[in-house]
Amino acid sequence: MKQHISKHNSRRLWAIALSAAGLVATASGQKREWAEAPLAVTLNPTGAQNHWLIWGARLSVDVEGVQAYVRISNRSAKPFHSARFYGEYYDESGRLCFTAAFSQDVNLGDARGAFGPGETRELYSNSSVAPAVKPASLTLWFLGEAEQQPEVREIHAPPTVSNGVNESLTIPSDPNVSQPQDKLTPYSLVEVIVDQKGFGASIRVVASAGATAAEWAQKLASTLRFMPAIRGGTEAGGVTTVLLFRLLDVALPSDTPAGAPWEDPWVRSYLAASGTSVLPVVQLLELRRFKRSEPFEYLDLGTWWSLPVFASVPNPTKTGSRLWWAPAEGGQRRR
Repeated sequence: MKQHISKHNSRRLWAIALSAAGLVATASGQKREWAEAPLAVTLNPTGAQNHWLIWGARLSVDVEGVQAYVRISNRSAKPFHSARFYGEYYDESGRLCFTAAFSQDVNLGDARGAFGPGETRELYSNSSVAPAVKPASLTLWFLGEAEQQPEVREIHAPPTVSNGVNESLTIPSDPNVSQPQDKLTPYSLVEVIVDQKGFGASIRVVASAGATAAEWAQKLASTLRFMPAIRGGTEAGGVTTVLLFRLLDVALPSDTPAGAPWEDPWVRSYLAASGTSVLPVVQLLELRRFKRSEPFEYLDLGTWWSLPVFASVPNPTKTGSRLWWAPAEGGQRRR
């Protein structure tokens, strides 16, 4: 299992290079197109419009996860040293479907230091938690600077798979699956209701490629530990997330498709039956192999929400609540 973790960690360190044509370079040097969602943006609170000018925002999805981007200029007369932002994404029906956090030092140009007057940066936030529907709009909140008292506003951070498993249970062996015809193939869709302590209080296989896939997914989902959802700075229980296990056959000689969750028929069917105003996020978990002679391995032992930007720490003044802050230099920090 340590070998799996090593592969997982190494692929997260790939450099992302975005060109004007909307293509990215992968570690292998190949290029692939992204599923792109341009967004209408509203900046809050109202006074923030005196400091910031939003040029645009977009959400890009590929097989590795989601990248959220906001192009923003400092329109004020003062420099900012650690500005932070929080975004809520809504679908065409006005339902909350995704959230992300941003910091001025995590940007495409790798700019550091003061965000000066008249300067423009394109901030980004990586996540392997994805929206189940295609977002249409973004409400972006300016949270102030990291040196200030962190705000515990109504922030919605979804439950995310922690970097590990429930040690009292055993991970099922790698599934023996038939030869997939596509490079990226759905394997199973699992609904998990996460309690306040990070356990799956309820696990249900919604769809699968067959009985073997359903049994494997049920066992694996029961071993996972979760970081509980955060609402308003407090850990919340009874929150639903959806795990989409997919076969990624790198050995197949074709470019990797974007694989946005809102394009997956199982996810669309699940949402059609849910009717909720706050949609569950989808966590993209992969079974991957690099050679046709190898079995598929479960390589993703953890996922995240806005990991490169925000972390949270216990609030000593209030039991069970957390404070949000932006690590220096956009460091990789976990909750």
